[in-house]
Amino acid sequence: MSDGREPEENLSALSNSQLVAAVARLQRRVATLENELEEHRHGVTEAGESIPGGDRLRLQRLELAVQATNDGVWDWDIVNKRIWQSAPLRHLYGYAESELEEQFDIDDESDSWCAGLHPEDRPLWARTLRDHLRDDTPYKLEFRYRMPAGDYRWIGTIGQVIRDGEGTPIRMVGSNRDITDRVNAMDALRASEARLEEAQQTAQVGNWEYFPATDRLVWSAETHRIFGTSPGDFHPTLEGFRKLVHPDDRERLRGVNDEFARTGKQTSYEHRIVLDSGEIRWVHQVNEPFDDDKGETESRRGTVQLITERKLAEQALKNSEASWIACRH
Repeated sequence: MSDGREPEENLSALSNSQLVAAVARLQRRVATLENELEEHRHGVTEAGESIPGGDRLRLQRLELAVQATNDGVWDWDIVNKRIWQSAPLRHLYGYAESELEEQFDIDDESDSWCAGLHPEDRPLWARTLRDHLRDDTPYKLEFRYRMPAGDYRWIGTIGQVIRDGEGTPIRMVGSNRDITDRVNAMDALRASEARLEEAQQTAQVGNWEYFPATDRLVWSAETHRIFGTSPGDFHPTLEGFRKLVHPDDRERLRGVNDEFARTGKQTSYEHRIVLDSGEIRWVHQVNEPFDDDKGETESRRGTVQLITERKLAEQALKNSEASWIACRH
Protein backbone atom coordinates (compact mmCIF):
# COMPACT_ATOMS: atom_id res chain seq x y z
CA MET A 1 0.00 0.00 0.00
CA SER A 2 1.32 3.43 -0.90
CA ASP A 3 1.05 6.52 1.32
CA GLY A 4 1.61 8.89 -1.59
CA ARG A 5 5.32 9.44 -1.05
CA GLU A 6 7.87 9.35 -3.83
CA PRO A 7 10.93 7.12 -3.29
CA GLU A 8 13.81 8.87 -1.53
CA GLU A 9 16.82 9.55 -3.77
CA ASN A 10 20.45 9.30 -2.72
CA LEU A 11 21.70 12.45 -4.44
CA SER A 12 25.36 11.67 -3.82
CA ALA A 13 25.01 8.53 -5.98
CA LEU A 14 23.54 10.32 -9.01
CA SER A 15 25.34 11.60 -12.09
CA ASN A 16 25.39 15.34 -12.69
CA SER A 17 22.55 15.23 -15.23
CA GLN A 18 20.48 13.01 -12.96
CA LEU A 19 21.21 15.37 -10.08
CA VAL A 20 19.73 18.34 -11.94
CA ALA A 21 16.51 16.45 -12.60
CA ALA A 22 16.40 15.09 -9.05
CA VAL A 23 16.76 18.53 -7.51
CA ALA A 24 14.02 19.93 -9.71
CA ARG A 25 11.69 17.12 -8.63
CA LEU A 26 12.67 17.60 -5.01
CA GLN A 27 11.99 21.33 -5.14
CA ARG A 28 8.52 20.79 -6.58
CA ARG A 29 7.83 18.14 -4.01
CA VAL A 30 9.09 20.23 -1.09
CA ALA A 31 7.03 23.23 -2.19
CA THR A 32 3.89 21.12 -2.30
CA LEU A 33 4.65 19.49 1.01
CA GLU A 34 5.41 22.77 2.73
CA ASN A 35 2.05 24.15 1.65
CA GLU A 36 0.29 21.03 2.87
CA LEU A 37 2.22 21.02 6.10
CA GLU A 38 1.34 24.61 6.79
CA GLU A 39 -2.33 23.71 6.36
CA HIS A 40 -1.79 20.69 8.58
CA ARG A 41 -0.28 22.77 11.38
CA HIS A 42 -3.35 25.00 11.41
CA GLY A 43 -5.74 22.11 10.93
CA VAL A 44 -7.53 23.83 8.04
CA THR A 45 -7.02 24.36 4.33
CA GLU A 46 -6.54 27.74 2.69
CA ALA A 47 -10.27 27.68 2.00
CA GLY A 48 -10.99 27.35 5.71
CA GLU A 49 -12.08 23.71 5.51
CA SER A 50 -11.16 21.26 8.29
CA ILE A 51 -8.64 18.54 7.41
CA PRO A 52 -10.01 15.01 7.93
CA GLY A 53 -8.16 12.73 10.38
CA GLY A 54 -6.92 10.39 7.63
CA ASP A 55 -5.42 13.27 5.69
CA ARG A 56 -3.72 14.55 8.82
CA LEU A 57 -1.99 11.19 9.20
CA ARG A 58 -0.87 11.38 5.57
CA LEU A 59 0.48 14.87 6.14
CA GLN A 60 2.40 13.70 9.18
CA ARG A 61 4.01 11.04 7.00
CA LEU A 62 4.81 13.67 4.37
CA GLU A 63 6.48 15.82 7.00
CA LEU A 64 8.69 12.89 7.96
CA ALA A 65 9.52 12.33 4.28
CA VAL A 66 10.70 15.93 3.91
CA GLN A 67 12.95 15.55 6.93
CA ALA A 68 14.26 12.06 6.03
CA THR A 69 16.88 12.92 3.38
CA ASN A 70 20.49 12.94 4.60
CA ASP A 71 21.69 15.38 1.95
CA GLY A 72 21.12 19.11 2.04
CA VAL A 73 20.01 20.30 -1.39
CA TRP A 74 20.67 23.73 -2.93
CA ASP A 75 19.67 25.55 -6.12
CA TRP A 76 21.66 28.66 -7.01
CA ASP A 77 20.15 31.32 -9.26
CA ILE A 78 23.40 32.69 -10.64
CA VAL A 79 21.84 35.58 -12.57
CA ASN A 80 19.93 37.02 -9.60
CA LYS A 81 22.49 35.91 -7.02
CA ARG A 82 19.94 34.02 -4.95
CA ILE A 83 20.15 30.50 -3.56
CA TRP A 84 17.39 28.12 -2.53
CA GLN A 85 18.34 25.78 0.31
CA SER A 86 16.40 22.80 1.60
CA ALA A 87 15.57 22.52 5.29
CA PRO A 88 18.13 19.70 5.81
CA LEU A 89 20.81 21.94 4.34
CA ARG A 90 19.96 24.74 6.77
CA HIS A 91 19.99 22.25 9.59
CA LEU A 92 23.35 20.87 8.39
CA TYR A 93 24.94 24.29 8.94
CA GLY A 94 23.42 24.57 12.39
CA TYR A 95 20.88 27.29 11.61
CA ALA A 96 17.15 27.55 11.98
CA GLU A 97 15.34 28.15 8.70
CA SER A 98 14.87 31.87 9.34
CA GLU A 99 18.49 32.42 10.34
CA LEU A 100 20.19 31.70 7.03
CA GLU A 101 20.32 34.38 4.34
CA GLU A 102 19.25 33.36 0.83
CA GLN A 103 21.43 35.94 -0.93
CA PHE A 104 24.58 34.36 -2.39
CA ASP A 105 27.42 36.09 -4.21
CA ILE A 106 30.81 34.42 -4.54
CA ASP A 107 32.39 37.72 -5.60
CA ASP A 108 31.34 39.42 -2.36
CA GLU A 109 33.97 38.97 0.35
CA SER A 110 31.34 39.78 2.99
CA ASP A 111 28.85 37.17 1.78
CA SER A 112 27.47 35.51 4.92
CA TRP A 113 27.83 31.94 3.66
CA CYS A 114 31.32 32.39 2.22
CA ALA A 115 32.46 33.91 5.50
CA GLY A 116 31.88 30.56 7.20
CA LEU A 117 34.39 28.70 5.03
CA HIS A 118 37.64 27.74 6.71
CA PRO A 119 40.32 30.23 5.57
CA GLU A 120 42.56 27.40 4.36
CA ASP A 121 39.78 25.82 2.31
CA ARG A 122 38.24 28.90 0.71
CA PRO A 123 40.79 29.25 -2.15
CA LEU A 124 40.27 25.61 -3.22
CA TRP A 125 36.49 25.93 -2.99
CA ALA A 126 36.45 29.15 -5.02
CA ARG A 127 38.85 27.75 -7.65
CA THR A 128 36.85 24.52 -8.00
CA LEU A 129 33.59 26.44 -8.37
CA ARG A 130 34.98 28.91 -10.92
CA ASP A 131 36.58 26.10 -12.94
CA HIS A 132 33.24 24.32 -13.04
CA LEU A 133 31.41 27.45 -14.16
CA ARG A 134 34.05 28.09 -16.83
CA ASP A 135 34.48 24.67 -18.44
CA ASP A 136 32.39 22.11 -16.51
CA THR A 137 35.34 20.76 -14.55
CA PRO A 138 33.65 18.45 -11.98
CA TYR A 139 32.42 20.30 -8.92
CA LYS A 140 33.09 17.81 -6.15
CA LEU A 141 35.18 18.57 -3.09
CA GLU A 142 35.39 18.58 0.68
CA PHE A 143 35.81 21.63 2.89
CA ARG A 144 35.49 22.76 6.49
CA TYR A 145 32.66 25.08 7.52
CA ARG A 146 32.25 27.06 10.73
CA MET A 147 29.15 26.29 12.78
CA PRO A 148 27.30 28.91 14.87
CA ALA A 149 29.05 27.61 18.01
CA GLY A 150 32.44 28.29 16.41
CA ASP A 151 33.48 24.69 15.70
CA TYR A 152 34.19 23.44 12.19
CA ARG A 153 32.50 20.53 10.42
CA TRP A 154 33.66 18.77 7.26
CA ILE A 155 31.25 19.09 4.33
CA GLY A 156 31.23 17.06 1.12
CA THR A 157 29.60 18.77 -1.86
CA ILE A 158 28.74 17.98 -5.49
CA GLY A 159 26.98 20.15 -8.06
CA GLN A 160 26.19 20.76 -11.70
CA VAL A 161 25.85 24.04 -13.61
CA ILE A 162 22.97 24.74 -16.01
CA ARG A 163 23.63 27.01 -19.01
CA ASP A 164 21.48 29.01 -21.38
CA GLY A 165 21.48 28.58 -25.15
CA GLU A 166 24.71 30.57 -25.46
CA GLY A 167 26.52 28.53 -22.83
CA THR A 168 26.33 31.16 -20.10
CA PRO A 169 25.88 29.75 -16.56
CA ILE A 170 22.43 30.71 -15.27
CA ARG A 171 21.80 28.18 -12.52
CA MET A 172 23.59 25.53 -10.49
CA VAL A 173 22.17 22.74 -8.35
CA GLY A 174 23.81 20.32 -5.96
CA SER A 175 23.85 18.69 -2.56
CA ASN A 176 25.95 18.89 0.60
CA ARG A 177 26.54 16.27 3.26
CA ASP A 178 28.19 16.32 6.68
CA ILE A 179 31.21 13.98 6.40
CA THR A 180 32.93 14.97 9.65
CA ASP A 181 32.72 11.50 11.19
CA ARG A 182 34.24 9.89 8.10
CA VAL A 183 37.08 12.44 7.91
CA ASN A 184 37.83 12.05 11.63
CA ALA A 185 37.87 8.27 11.27
CA MET A 186 40.31 8.50 8.36
CA ASP A 187 42.55 10.90 10.31
CA ALA A 188 42.53 8.53 13.28
CA LEU A 189 43.42 5.61 11.01
CA ARG A 190 46.31 7.51 9.42
CA ALA A 191 47.59 8.54 12.87
CA SER A 192 47.38 4.94 14.06
CA GLU A 193 49.27 3.71 10.99
CA ALA A 194 51.94 6.36 11.55
CA ARG A 195 52.39 5.28 15.18
CA LEU A 196 52.57 1.64 14.11
CA GLU A 197 55.18 2.42 11.48
CA GLU A 198 57.25 4.38 14.00
CA ALA A 199 57.04 1.53 16.52
CA GLN A 200 57.98 -1.03 13.87
CA GLN A 201 60.95 1.04 12.77
CA THR A 202 62.15 1.38 16.36
CA ALA A 203 61.83 -2.36 17.03
CA GLN A 204 62.96 -3.28 13.51
CA VAL A 205 59.85 -5.44 13.13
CA GLY A 206 57.72 -5.38 10.00
CA ASN A 207 54.52 -7.18 9.12
CA TRP A 208 53.18 -8.77 5.96
CA GLU A 209 50.14 -10.60 4.56
CA TYR A 210 50.02 -13.10 1.71
CA PHE A 211 46.89 -13.92 -0.34
CA PRO A 212 47.40 -17.31 -2.06
CA ALA A 213 44.43 -16.94 -4.42
CA THR A 214 46.01 -13.93 -6.14
CA ASP A 215 49.67 -14.40 -5.16
CA ARG A 216 49.53 -10.93 -3.65
CA LEU A 217 52.02 -10.13 -0.92
CA VAL A 218 51.55 -6.95 1.14
CA TRP A 219 54.51 -5.54 3.06
CA SER A 220 54.59 -2.79 5.64
CA ALA A 221 57.05 0.08 5.25
CA GLU A 222 59.40 -1.48 7.81
CA THR A 223 59.33 -4.84 5.98
CA HIS A 224 60.48 -3.02 2.85
CA ARG A 225 63.28 -1.37 4.84
CA ILE A 226 64.42 -4.70 6.23
CA PHE A 227 64.59 -6.24 2.74
CA GLY A 228 66.24 -3.13 1.30
CA THR A 229 63.38 -2.38 -1.11
CA SER A 230 60.99 0.54 -1.58
CA PRO A 231 57.19 0.36 -2.05
CA GLY A 232 57.39 2.41 -5.23
CA ASP A 233 59.99 0.23 -6.97
CA PHE A 234 59.34 -3.27 -5.63
CA HIS A 235 55.94 -5.00 -5.67
CA PRO A 236 56.37 -8.12 -3.56
CA THR A 237 55.19 -11.56 -4.69
CA LEU A 238 55.98 -14.97 -3.27
CA GLU A 239 58.52 -15.63 -6.03
CA GLY A 240 60.04 -12.19 -5.54
CA PHE A 241 60.45 -12.90 -1.83
CA ARG A 242 62.09 -16.27 -2.52
CA LYS A 243 64.67 -14.61 -4.74
CA LEU A 244 65.71 -12.43 -1.80
CA VAL A 245 66.25 -15.46 0.45
CA HIS A 246 69.88 -16.63 0.74
CA PRO A 247 70.44 -19.53 -1.72
CA ASP A 248 71.66 -21.81 1.09
CA ASP A 249 68.42 -21.24 3.06
CA ARG A 250 65.85 -21.65 0.28
CA GLU A 251 65.44 -25.42 0.55
CA ARG A 252 65.00 -25.28 4.33
CA LEU A 253 62.51 -22.42 3.98
CA ARG A 254 60.54 -24.41 1.41
CA GLY A 255 60.24 -27.25 3.94
CA VAL A 256 59.01 -24.85 6.61
CA ASN A 257 56.35 -23.47 4.27
CA ASP A 258 55.23 -26.96 3.22
CA GLU A 259 54.81 -27.92 6.87
CA PHE A 260 52.85 -24.75 7.52
CA ALA A 261 50.55 -25.47 4.56
CA ARG A 262 49.97 -29.02 5.81
CA THR A 263 49.27 -28.26 9.49
CA GLY A 264 48.00 -24.69 9.35
CA LYS A 265 49.72 -24.03 12.68
CA GLN A 266 51.70 -20.95 13.63
CA THR A 267 55.37 -21.37 12.90
CA SER A 268 58.54 -19.35 13.38
CA TYR A 269 61.94 -19.61 11.76
CA GLU A 270 65.17 -17.73 11.02
CA HIS A 271 66.90 -17.33 7.70
CA ARG A 272 69.20 -15.05 5.74
CA ILE A 273 68.29 -12.61 2.98
CA VAL A 274 70.51 -11.03 0.36
CA LEU A 275 69.95 -7.39 -0.59
CA ASP A 276 70.54 -6.03 -4.09
CA SER A 277 73.72 -4.47 -2.73
CA GLY A 278 75.01 -7.91 -1.76
CA GLU A 279 74.59 -7.29 1.98
CA ILE A 280 73.49 -10.36 3.91
CA ARG A 281 70.99 -9.94 6.74
CA TRP A 282 69.39 -12.30 9.24
CA VAL A 283 65.64 -12.18 9.90
CA HIS A 284 63.24 -13.96 12.23
CA GLN A 285 59.77 -14.66 10.84
CA VAL A 286 56.49 -15.75 12.42
CA ASN A 287 53.65 -17.10 10.23
CA GLU A 288 50.02 -17.70 11.12
CA PRO A 289 46.93 -18.49 9.03
CA PHE A 290 43.88 -16.23 8.75
CA ASP A 291 40.70 -18.19 8.01
CA ASP A 292 37.47 -16.99 6.43
CA ASP A 293 33.95 -17.67 7.75
CA LYS A 294 34.06 -21.20 6.28
CA GLY A 295 37.26 -22.09 8.12
CA GLU A 296 39.33 -22.02 4.95
CA THR A 297 42.67 -20.20 4.90
CA GLU A 298 42.09 -16.87 3.22
CA SER A 299 45.55 -15.46 3.80
CA ARG A 300 48.77 -15.88 5.74
CA ARG A 301 49.94 -13.18 8.07
CA GLY A 302 53.23 -12.73 9.78
CA THR A 303 55.97 -10.57 11.18
CA VAL A 304 59.60 -10.24 10.21
CA GLN A 305 62.28 -8.92 12.57
CA LEU A 306 65.81 -7.91 11.68
CA ILE A 307 68.15 -9.93 13.93
CA THR A 308 71.48 -9.51 12.13
CA GLU A 309 73.25 -7.93 15.12
CA ARG A 310 72.07 -10.70 17.43
CA LYS A 311 73.23 -13.43 15.03
CA LEU A 312 76.61 -11.74 14.57
CA ALA A 313 76.97 -11.47 18.35
CA GLU A 314 76.06 -15.16 18.73
CA GLN A 315 78.61 -16.12 16.07
CA ALA A 316 81.28 -13.96 17.71
CA LEU A 317 80.58 -15.69 21.05
CA LYS A 318 80.86 -19.11 19.45
CA ASN A 319 84.14 -18.16 17.82
CA SER A 320 85.45 -16.87 21.12
CA GLU A 321 84.46 -20.06 22.93
CA ALA A 322 86.06 -22.16 20.20
CA SER A 323 89.28 -20.17 20.48
CA TRP A 324 89.33 -20.54 24.26
CA ILE A 325 88.83 -24.30 23.99
CA ALA A 326 91.54 -24.53 21.38
CA CYS A 327 93.95 -22.62 23.61
CA ARG A 328 93.34 -25.00 26.51
CA HIS A 329 94.39 -27.88 24.36
